[in-house]
Amino acid sequence: ARRHKTGTATRVGRDSYLRALDGLTFGTSAKEGVVRGNNFYHGPLNFSLAFPAGWRIDNQSDKIIATPRSNDGLIQVSLSDRNKRITPRQFMTQRLKLEGIRDGKAFSANGLQGYTARAHSNTPWGMRTVRYAIVYRGNSVYVFAAAAKQKNNSRKYDADILKTANSLHPLTRAEKKLAKEKKLKIIRAPAGTRYAALARKSSLTNYPEEQLRL
Repeated sequence: ARRHKTGTATRVGRDSYLRALDGLTFGTSAKEGVVRGNNFYHGPLNFSLAFPAGWRIDNQSDKIIATPRSNDGLIQVSLSDRNKRITPRQFMTQRLKLEGIRDGKAFSANGLQGYTARAHSNTPWGMRTVRYAIVYRGNSVYVFAAAAKQKNNSRKYDADILKTANSLHPLTRAEKKLAKEKKLKIIRAPAGTRYAALARKSSLTNYPEEQLRL
């Protein structure tokens, strides 16, 4: 049978496979949130966040973790229910069970009530002084936490986390379009097309050429 296999049959099978791939969701779905560049968009929850430029954003099922290229720190974002009418500071002590919080102050993130403080907490590098920021939005609580690997430079990413927390806002009309998931698009590349050229036109942010080659 292998001797009688034709090139036409192989092509038909390949074409059918490519047609099946065209339009498939690539990466996370809209209901889980979409990362574009250094921005995160969540359509169902109607919010957007901006992380530091150049950071890698990992959208996990229960949290978002952003890390710099140096891998010496992180910003973590998670959501919780606001089931008690307590202040953001009380949320830190009562719900997060943070002890010995210091350098605390209230702030407003685009009109939303927030509070930030530092506390000793566990991190991927052991116990560190972590910068927390709590933002209330409706019945949801956005919990931001930033840590640095170096003990003697624990404030390294304080400004970054506060900037990210202050970027929280409802999706604009333009952002609602960006909150839609990415789709695979099959194209017929003309002779001489290079992956590097395609990567420059792609909306992929992390290693676009390598991902296209896959």
